[in-house]
Amino acid sequence: MIAANLVALPLLLLTLAFPVEGREDAAKRQRDAKMRLLDATNRLILQRPSGWSPPPWPGQWEWPHWTPDQHHQADHWDASQFADLEHLQHSYQPDPELLLEVQPEEPPSAFPGAHATSGVVGALPRPLGHSTGDQKLELSLGPCVLQLYEPCTDSGSIIFYLFSSVDGRPAVLSVTDPRLPADFDEDLPTKVLIHGFAGSVDFNFTSSVRQAYLLRGGYNVLVVDWGRLTHLPCYASSVVNTWQVARCTGQLLARLGQASPSLRPPHLHVVGFSLGAHIAAFVSDELVARTGQRVGRITGLDPALPAFASLAPSWKLDPGDADFVDVVHTNAGILGKVEPTGHADFYVNGGSVQPFCTGGDRNIPLCSHLLAPVYFSETILDESSHWGRYCSSYGHYAWGYCAAAERDAATDTLAGAFMGEGVHSSLRGTFIVETAASYPFALGPPQPISPPPRPQPPSVPQETFFVLLTRQKK
Repeated sequence: MIAANLVALPLLLLTLAFPVEGREDAAKRQRDAKMRLLDATNRLILQRPSGWSPPPWPGQWEWPHWTPDQHHQADHWDASQFADLEHLQHSYQPDPELLLEVQPEEPPSAFPGAHATSGVVGALPRPLGHSTGDQKLELSLGPCVLQLYEPCTDSGSIIFYLFSSVDGRPAVLSVTDPRLPADFDEDLPTKVLIHGFAGSVDFNFTSSVRQAYLLRGGYNVLVVDWGRLTHLPCYASSVVNTWQVARCTGQLLARLGQASPSLRPPHLHVVGFSLGAHIAAFVSDELVARTGQRVGRITGLDPALPAFASLAPSWKLDPGDADFVDVVHTNAGILGKVEPTGHADFYVNGGSVQPFCTGGDRNIPLCSHLLAPVYFSETILDESSHWGRYCSSYGHYAWGYCAAAERDAATDTLAGAFMGEGVHSSLRGTFIVETAASYPFALGPPQPISPPPRPQPPSVPQETFFVLLTRQKK
């Protein structure tokens, strides 16, 4: 699925990015993108196409051969979480070239000018007690797999895909010996995408947000696929596995930062959905331990609430995890966090129930949760698509104190900000965003509030003046 919004900004970007002879193709891709997002929001169920095979990973030179029963069981696990939503189309090519060879693992050194703390494992919270780094844990029970403090290898439990174009095949990076492909553009910013529970590289979040970035152009996109560590109905083991995913992702990013200054933590933007939002926080902690630097920006898309209702900042996403943390809430209080989780928190349509999800026979909480990446994808293609009015707190909104936008007396403008990709890192506070009930969800910039008209003296009919003058003469 590709998220798109046919408005002035993406058209201008495409005009500048493509020569005249390529603009017709670019316009067609925009139209196709819009139809794919429309199809996704109308149907929203992940179903692998016939003939789909799991992608390879470094060190595996032949495709895994699953039996039909295994394919059916895997499809059932992935699809059942969206059982009452509709199909998500994906454009991932399932046979990426293996560009790297597996090499013996060596501990990374700190970046020049950065201070690395000792004890890499010590950067992460301790769900199962303290580990010296020698302790390892791996358990399997049916579809549920649990890993903690396991060595980060190219076994396929976590796969790192580096995308550089919409239609191009990704490079698969080795966590033990990461080497950037020859066509990697160091001058472009890099987005790191981390999916949530029961997700994958083709999950609706990773697919729609990835394709939106690549369609807009000017980005490298690194997708963290930890789908083999998170299956339905294994939420508890998935929560524990978030630390393993963060540790291995931090190891990869620390080494990539040595190869390219543009990949050092302060220059990274990590976008995480649901459980992935908390993984983003743990990745930043891991990078602090390895390099002395934290992530520049984290965007949390409806950070997961179950198992993360904790007051301890080290156990969840919070403003201290990056230089700037912005959060989109779409199912607050059920599947997503309620309290403000970042420097800037955007509560869409009240933050809990999305209007699109109330129609038909839909699972309202799950549908609302899944719309967070759809909204964010729209903001990638049009940074002025989702505007939110300022509110002093979410509690004030709940009590009805932020029903309408207020005018900022200092600037004589509406008090608010645009949500999503283009949000400024200096923004602070809570914002209430409203959307349409169907795609396109974006309502665009706010309508200016005209100052109230000056009071006019009451009008008096002309006949009244004539009568008064006549009476005065008498």
